[in-house]
Amino acid sequence: MSALSAVARIAYRASDVLVDSQPSHFADTYRPLANGPRILSAPSGSDAGEIILRNTQARLVSFTTSSSSQVLTRLVLHLAEISSHPVVLHIALQDDLSDAILLRAAVPFFLVSSTPQQAHDNALLASRLAQTERKAVVHAFYPGISPEPLSELPEDKILPFLLSDKRPITPGHVTPITADQQSASITDDPAVSALFKAYEAAALETLTQTRRPLHPVTRQGPVDAHTVILAFGQSATLPEVEGVSYVFHSLLNPLLPSRLLHAIPTCATRVIVLEQVHKWSTKWLPLYLEVVSALQQRDPQSRPVVQSAVLGSTDTVTAADVQALLDQATSTTCLTTRLTLGVAPSPTTGVAAPPSIPKHELAYTKILSHLFNDRLEITNDPALVAAQGAVATTPEYALGRVRGQLDRRADLVSAVQDLLQDSTAPAQLHSLLSKWSLSKDDPAKSKALGSQIVQSLIDQPIKHAAAAKVFELQAHLPARSRWIIGSDAWAYDLGASGLHHALASGLNVNILLLDTAPYSTRTSTDPARRKHDVGLYAMNYGNVFVASCAVFSSYSQVLQCLMEADRYTGPSVVLMHLPYSSEDSSALDVLKETKLA
Repeated sequence: MSALSAVARIAYRASDVLVDSQPSHFADTYRPLANGPRILSAPSGSDAGEIILRNTQARLVSFTTSSSSQVLTRLVLHLAEISSHPVVLHIALQDDLSDAILLRAAVPFFLVSSTPQQAHDNALLASRLAQTERKAVVHAFYPGISPEPLSELPEDKILPFLLSDKRPITPGHVTPITADQQSASITDDPAVSALFKAYEAAALETLTQTRRPLHPVTRQGPVDAHTVILAFGQSATLPEVEGVSYVFHSLLNPLLPSRLLHAIPTCATRVIVLEQVHKWSTKWLPLYLEVVSALQQRDPQSRPVVQSAVLGSTDTVTAADVQALLDQATSTTCLTTRLTLGVAPSPTTGVAAPPSIPKHELAYTKILSHLFNDRLEITNDPALVAAQGAVATTPEYALGRVRGQLDRRADLVSAVQDLLQDSTAPAQLHSLLSKWSLSKDDPAKSKALGSQIVQSLIDQPIKHAAAAKVFELQAHLPARSRWIIGSDAWAYDLGASGLHHALASGLNVNILLLDTAPYSTRTSTDPARRKHDVGLYAMNYGNVFVASCAVFSSYSQVLQCLMEADRYTGPSVVLMHLPYSSEDSSALDVLKETKLA
């Protein structure tokens, strides 16, 4: 069984509300399960943090996602508020902690799981911790597959365990590392110590269910080692080397200085901090600085040398590789040199894969293509990802791209006006430019006249700056139909009130919003609560074209709405209803939900 399936199962059974980031790697596990929580999809490009915060009144909210810089960076903006609610963020890593570690500073608890069994146990622990402490927990795990069957907690025991009363904290139960005598005088921050005691209590309670201890820190090797390697990442064991001890951390927050010092004997002369962080732009890796800070509390005479290293894949690491790391550490004259152990993941050299579009939503894209043909411009088209990266589908990028295109067309209009003032311009070109100026917003005429203008400039070139400008901007001669396509949740998060900016700007842009929430699901949660209405919000501006329709209700009305939005000069918002639960939903199910709405 894979770690992904184990974590998905715990998240499904433990939560009242489950927010799943799209495209989802967890959906295959959720689909066959029954009697579960309310599942909310966070569309690609949306702000998952906003969706989580709208549901924090629930007993427990779980968020499942793959490690994505776009998703997690948006999440950072809301963590200060999310951290004080019972929320578990399950993040499937991809051989790199770089994106997930950004969340660490803003959440009370941060757990890392290296094996599928540990991922199962830590998912259970994270849910219990969030439930009892009413605080956010990040659970980052590596989605590997266990060669042996996992020992899972039965489904009928998960909720009773999570809902059971909190037991009094008994000190000393989860202390896997013997304290060094010199560290006895170290005083930790009381608030951080309280969080650690809460973790210990939850770990002990989880132990009663799983019969497997959950240690925040585990140690491998001799206690009198001259070199200590602190490993943060996917590493359960490393090859034994004489004089070297390893310390593996599964709890990255709270990280007590006293615990770090307990793990480093006073006889150690060198400490190497291994972090599985490959995409880190700053000079110092994040956990290296914490280790250095903790060691400042030791007597300078017994303070070891601390060096930073990047941890790659440990699948093929041998004792010779560890010895090579030690030789590199001792031979370097600059202690700030970043060392490496294991094979680092190769940078992506291929073309970035565009995000998948749900098959039901393709219906509206096809309608747009048939209506506007080659003049259709979808500014956040997933096809742009190959050339411009994942940012191409974000709402901020789409709005900025529209503004840039309209600015370029305004430059073209200005150049045409300058060229019309030139008395030396050929009469034929002058006539074409005059006709284009009068019909530049007409789709058919602007395209035909634009082709003739370009051909005239080629046949009879003239030395004029405006002529060169017109030729340079010839792509903007035809009138385009510009559309931004997204979900209604995506629209709420259009770049921190960006929807307001798009509507207030007066730009000639069309926004197509897909409302995919099934009506039956919406009314079952809180029938008296009205859903966010983007159309009503847009109508308050007075200069925005607003339409609402559904392809499963009236096809002709859909065509009319889209054509009128295209003809309107200014911002347009077209809200399309497409209620479905998953891509497996049949057309008949979508039709039934549409009629309910």
